[in-house]
Amino acid sequence: MASASAAAKGGDAALCEKVAAAKRALNEELRRVAGPDGKVPPAEGKRVMTALASALSDLAASGDGELRDALDALAAEASKAAKAADPVRAATSTSFDSAGQELDNACTNA
Repeated sequence: MASASAAAKGGDAALCEKVAAAKRALNEELRRVAGPDGKVPPAEGKRVMTALASALSDLAASGDGELRDALDALAAEASKAAKAADPVRAATSTSFDSAGQELDNACTNA
């Protein structure tokens, strides 16, 4: 059984690498679409948050346990933010931040 547990841990670590890559891509995309004033137009924010929700859902499908649950929770927050009038501002909500911290914690434990 130890080898199965170790394999799951290895899979989680690889999944967390993909999460880190998705975070980097999100930040790069937000910087790319931000206007001269540093603000992201709502239509671009919606597109970016929708893409994030989709990427996180895809990653969740290959995870399990705490990591899958954390990915699903953050995907739901990203989807909710995408529907807001100002998606990027919505992504700074306490619930979005909390879901992100849960995902970080799940990856720390992977």
